Amino acid sequence: MNSLISLKNLIHKLKKEEVRSLYKFLDFNSERNDPNQLKSKQLVDLILDNKDYSTLDLQKTLYGVPNYAAFNKLVNRLYDKVLEVIILDINLNRGYYSERGRRVFELRKKMIQVDLLILKGLRENLNKELEKIIDQSKEYEIYDILIQALYSKQRFNLMVGRLPKTDVIKSEILHAENCWTSFNKSQSIFNDMVARINASAGWLDYKFELEEAIEFLKIKYEETNSPSIGFNYLFLATEKAQRNSDYILACLLYTSPSPRDRTRSRMPSSA
Repeated sequence: MNSLISLKNLIHKLKKEEVRSLYKFLDFNSERNDPNQLKSKQLVDLILDNKDYSTLDLQKTLYGVPNYAAFNKLVNRLYDKVLEVIILDINLNRGYYSERGRRVFELRKKMIQVDLLILKGLRENLNKELEKIIDQSKEYEIYDILIQALYSKQRFNLMVGRLPKTDVIKSEILHAENCWTSFNKSQSIFNDMVARINASAGWLDYKFELEEAIEFLKIKYEETNSPSIGFNYLFLATEKAQRNSDYILACLLYTSPSPRDRTRSRMPSSA
């Protein structure tokens, strides 16, 4: 039963605090004396007790007799509830993820909330919420969310009749889409180049490709002012300087200020 295997793997990946959140979530989202809630909590207990319990073992423990249909529904419902628990703000903020990863999750949730506000016709704080998403998406270079937020902002301004601002937003969208394309292409080239360097016996094996990669990243960095592209460019430029025994240049590149520090504002603003 693949769904049970997925549920077991998911539950055993939860931290202790997330397990506690799951129990509270099951209590909060169930009616008093709901048998499904009791069985959900019991199933969590059984899985945490022994990951190797068979499907039949679990059914007999929960229902007294094999009951595949009811058990399958229970497993699928519980799996969905665990997924809801792991994206609760309290669990996203516990520090299990990188700062950028956490921001990605938070901003995706924010965009869902904005879409729901639009559907409900609630516009009072819509522009404020969108500006927060746009600012943080720029800061962490989360271009797919940035583009989505900009399109939502464009629609909002059309709805409220702010026609002059839509041209400014259109320019932002074009710039963000260019950054998104350049970011992905540059990351792919950088990853390929690092893999090539690690697998090569000598630098002459990849000298030509390295020079091409550096030139491409330099152009894209100048176009977008992206700190991530700038970091990749400086990393490969340092590699080239070291291979050419130009250690002074390599030291200057290595110790140069981080592109992130040099470019706190990387996208044009329509504010």
